Amino acid sequence: MKTGRPGSALVAVFVLVFCVFNEAMVSLTMADGELVLVPVGVVLDFKTMIGNMTCTSLSLAMEDFYSSRRHFFTRLQLHTRDSKGYVVEAYFQAVDLMRKEHAVAIIGQWTTSQAEFMATLGCETKMPMISFTATSPSISPSQLPYFVRTTLNDSSQVRCIADIIKLYGWREVVPIYEDSRYGSGIVPYISDIVEENRGRIPYRSVITSSATDDQIRVQLYKLKDGSTRVFILHATSTLGTRILRIAKELWMMDKGYVWSLTDGIANVLETMDGASVEGMNGVLGVRPMIHRSGKRYKNFAQRWKLRVQEAKGEKKNVYPSISNLRAYDTLWALATAVENLARSSLGLESVRPGVNSSELGVLHRSLSGSKLLNSIKQTSFHGLAGKFQLVNGEIQPSAFQIINVKEGAVKEVGQWTEQGFFRKTISNGKLIQLNSTDKLPILWPGQKTSAPKAWVAPMSGKMMKIGVPVKTGFDEFVKVERDNDGNPTRITGFSINIFDAVMKIMPYSFPYEYVPFENAAHMRAGDYNELLNQVAIKAYDAVVGDVTILSERAEKVDFTLPYTESGWTMIVKQEDKGTIKWVFIKPFEPRLWIASFGFLLLTGLVVWEIERHANPAYRGPTRQTVGRSLYFTLSTIIYAHNDKLENNFSRLAVVAWIFVAFILLSSFTASLSALLTIKRMEPAYNDVSQLLNAKENVGCTKGSFICAAIEKLGFDKNRIITYENPDQYAEALSKGTRNGGVAAIFCEQPYLNIFLAKYCSGYTTAGPIFKADGFGFVFPKGSPILRDVSSAILSLAEGDEMAKIRNIWFNTQGSCDADASPFSSNGLPIKSFEALFWITASVSTACFALCLGSFFLSNRGTPEGLMGWARLFDQMASPVQETPGNPLRGDNPINPQSPQTSPREISQTRPFDQMAPPAQEHEEILSGTSHQQETPGNTLRGDYPINPQSPQISPMEISQTRPFDQMASPVQEHEELLSGSSHQQETPGNTLRGDNPINPQSQQISPM
Repeated sequence: MKTGRPGSALVAVFVLVFCVFNEAMVSLTMADGELVLVPVGVVLDFKTMIGNMTCTSLSLAMEDFYSSRRHFFTRLQLHTRDSKGYVVEAYFQAVDLMRKEHAVAIIGQWTTSQAEFMATLGCETKMPMISFTATSPSISPSQLPYFVRTTLNDSSQVRCIADIIKLYGWREVVPIYEDSRYGSGIVPYISDIVEENRGRIPYRSVITSSATDDQIRVQLYKLKDGSTRVFILHATSTLGTRILRIAKELWMMDKGYVWSLTDGIANVLETMDGASVEGMNGVLGVRPMIHRSGKRYKNFAQRWKLRVQEAKGEKKNVYPSISNLRAYDTLWALATAVENLARSSLGLESVRPGVNSSELGVLHRSLSGSKLLNSIKQTSFHGLAGKFQLVNGEIQPSAFQIINVKEGAVKEVGQWTEQGFFRKTISNGKLIQLNSTDKLPILWPGQKTSAPKAWVAPMSGKMMKIGVPVKTGFDEFVKVERDNDGNPTRITGFSINIFDAVMKIMPYSFPYEYVPFENAAHMRAGDYNELLNQVAIKAYDAVVGDVTILSERAEKVDFTLPYTESGWTMIVKQEDKGTIKWVFIKPFEPRLWIASFGFLLLTGLVVWEIERHANPAYRGPTRQTVGRSLYFTLSTIIYAHNDKLENNFSRLAVVAWIFVAFILLSSFTASLSALLTIKRMEPAYNDVSQLLNAKENVGCTKGSFICAAIEKLGFDKNRIITYENPDQYAEALSKGTRNGGVAAIFCEQPYLNIFLAKYCSGYTTAGPIFKADGFGFVFPKGSPILRDVSSAILSLAEGDEMAKIRNIWFNTQGSCDADASPFSSNGLPIKSFEALFWITASVSTACFALCLGSFFLSNRGTPEGLMGWARLFDQMASPVQETPGNPLRGDNPINPQSPQTSPREISQTRPFDQMAPPAQEHEEILSGTSHQQETPGNTLRGDYPINPQSPQISPMEISQTRPFDQMASPVQEHEELLSGSSHQQETPGNTLRGDNPINPQSQQISPM
């Protein structure tokens, strides 16, 4: 072993004397019989700077603890020993402390090997062994129960390192670690976390602590020749600084490299000399978070610094490391545990040193060991290094500090917890959490602020082998051309061109060659799954071709982003379905028919409700008037009516409906004409279930995953036939199942496009589109270039280069579009007419609302409230009430007391040859006359009562003498008859009213 620097022995002697003097001073203060002196062993390595500084930390801890706790029953009595850096020496010193000093516990600064011996010794003697420096996970308190670790386990920092790697997207890392129990203990945890994040460790570099500089250079040269540039250095500070110094000499601390240090080196960076730290510019480090801004820490650091400078005899700036803080907290925890045990029900005797009668060689088992151990595990407080609380015999991590060496100084660039990354703001120093796109403000090797890709092409010049499938069909994707001897001379295709274009825009380049996946006969050596297995076993570095991205395949290899469209479906023949019986209902889908009749009903009801208050033609029984309104609304589509609408609101509602009906009728006519005249080509099968029920043969592409997929759909394996090219597709579909062909072929979307581009007529797609992720390039699991290749594919797709390559290989794509029928067999959808229906519904509703508003304004004086409004509204729409002189009842308005004659009696007393036609008889009834008794003023014969000798005029002639524009409609004539008025000039003897102009006192004859 090499000795320390000159004067180190003198410093060690001074510190040892100081510690012994401190023990004497403590003993003097415990002269009082009430105090119990509890001996505690301390084993340090005074050859190291950390050992000497630790003794200072323990002395300050004793002073600080008991200066504020003078009432305690117990006092720790420290007995210090020097391990001299050897495992056996540490063991002998521990045994000596147990045998001579009767120590109840031993604390110390131990290496992993020393701690393992001490932990075993503690289990044999039932004595707590407490270490604040042994961090290796290989020593577990769960296996060695009397071993207490008052520092963090090395594995606790692994997840922080892994999250940094994940943050920057690095897929490959190389751990460089010391060949010792300390160095190798963390490696399994690094491997697990990297694989969990789908990364890869291509190489591990192991360097012994006694390695020469040349041996270190050999290891670093191997790393430099590789492609990975992310290194995780886990070693002691002595070996770690040597590795970093030699790496700088080999230009491995330059642009493109990433160095991440574990806490073994990061914790002591501030204690190193300036030249060593200067050579680490750009290095990252991870260490437990220590809050150094608190008042308590500053007070301790100032006193600690003065003590160390006094011991070393120089004024060099020094700072307490985390091991010094852990030593301070450890002694506080032990002193607290001893006092708590003394104050418990067990009393002071429980902490007095002593031995039992059973001996284990020269060692004695502690009487208080198990009790003290439990008391230590129950102790909890906030120390200089953070919260002190043991879980399963270990300190639990809370947060980690991420440091970066910038211009020879150690700077904090962020913090990490289980919740993610945090960094301090420049303005107020407040912590903010980073989102997924934020990065840490790190200065990387080579004075670069942008994160390196941390992967380069191997400098050895090795050619990458790219496997390609050998195909006999669909060679638009991959085509292998051969010379006369069968040797491949050129490999082309859409997939090949895309991969070449991607390689050109990659941020780095590397040589590669295409290798056909074939056997000795130049035929395909297996299907696509077997081809991908060659990548998994590293026979190929990648695969380029028409390889579909599938989840089961992604378990063995990694895929890039797809460079083609996704999905697969089936191709079937088209058949002429002819004309169907109910073709006239096909132009509209069912919902459109329902909506059309619904809005017809709405418009008709609105017209009826408005018109029945103003138009006599719409008065009468509700069934007849509503029917008349619906008939009017529907027939307006076909011809113009003689019926008149009296209200402007109803006219507006009808106009809106006619507008909608005209468009519906035009669309119906056009669609029906197309259905009757165009040849109706439809798929022979529309769904997979139809094929299954008919037990049809189906096809798939040879070697494709679809063959297995359709077998899972329920098809018999014997009915699945494989084909290799579009010509075989067409031939098999044209034959059909009965002639040895198939009824449908299942294939991926890119193949489907090629087939339909070549065979437009007679074939189409049908059925559901099954999910798939398209074609992608294949790389081994954890490939470092996968992310860059995917990014390049995205860049290629965003530009026009990929479209140009597609046009070269698939320039006939889309030629079938012109032949496709634009008519849907499902009819015109209601969605195309939603706006029209909204128009007519809105207009009709508005018209009805305005009509009601007008009615309320016109009758606002009605005093009877809502019921009065309702009765008045209903009365305005009621038919004309019959009066006492209503001739329809046969009343005689002149003489109601005269005998009444019914129409039936009149017709029965009249001879058959004298019976008038119905119209004439109706007029006779209304005028109160009949053929039985003609009076001088009987106008039905054309007589004039004043002058009987005047020429006679028949009823027909009377109507013909009325001008056409004055003629009443049938309904109006009916109203005139009911009201007793007409267009004729009424005279005093107008018989239409039943008057007798000659003798008003004569007997009246009723219409009946």
